[in-house]
Amino acid sequence: MNSNVIELEKVIKKGSFIELTGKRAEEVSKYWKVEILEFKDRSTDEENYAVRLTSTLKGRSVTYLKEDLEDNTNTKKIERRLGKIGNIKPNYIKTISNSVMDALYEQQDKIITTEDINSILLNNRLSGVAPEIYYKKIFRHIKSNPHLFPKRSSNKYIHDVSEGVILDNYQIGEHGYHPVAIRTGALKVLFEVDSDNKYREILDSLLKMEVLQGKLGFKDFEEIEDGEVTFDSYGRTEINAITPNKKAKRLDKRVTMNTKGQEANVFIFNIDPEKGE
Repeated sequence: MNSNVIELEKVIKKGSFIELTGKRAEEVSKYWKVEILEFKDRSTDEENYAVRLTSTLKGRSVTYLKEDLEDNTNTKKIERRLGKIGNIKPNYIKTISNSVMDALYEQQDKIITTEDINSILLNNRLSGVAPEIYYKKIFRHIKSNPHLFPKRSSNKYIHDVSEGVILDNYQIGEHGYHPVAIRTGALKVLFEVDSDNKYREILDSLLKMEVLQGKLGFKDFEEIEDGEVTFDSYGRTEINAITPNKKAKRLDKRVTMNTKGQEANVFIFNIDPEKGE
């Protein structure tokens, strides 16, 4: 059984669905069952909440962070997603959001505590992308080709030859290794991905795994349409797409690759042998 499915089953408890409130509560309840998941946000070390919506049609579900569900700019996107697995109408999201807030005060016995919120959120988004496979590919490539990833302090980085550097000017990570900066174009070549949308989706998933440094927000899940793609001499693709009326969040960083000040656009990865072997 898929590990994500196992994690989902672990947090589902009988009687954990909250009672919806408001004028449309009875109507919405016919089509959607709602659960509240409590977890510790590692970026702030504070308690946070996610909302799991299960369609009564075939029992399929999706999970959103509470703050994303409440953000009116996300409503249309969420409605389109929910419409694929069940019946959704205008104001259903508002009814659900209001009910969740009420339940946090009035139905605390229904709140489910979970530690692995990332795998649950990740399960919503990915379609045929196994992030573990891509991280193993990164880890093994770095391990097998140390000449392509010199230490930053060694000044052995060569533009258009080196694929990245070990950032020994950064703090050692929790697994005992400095993070590694990989040039954005080199990473796409390593992944052997032609589609920019799929490339972005893989990056999203690696962020969720907490191996790619950065902070992922709901709008990073927006599908890329009419994107502007630029290339450097390596063939680097900048995922800096333009969607109508907004700009996608950049996931790459501009860093110095040696003490001489030579810069490159890179993705910064934490090294975790347990996930990479």
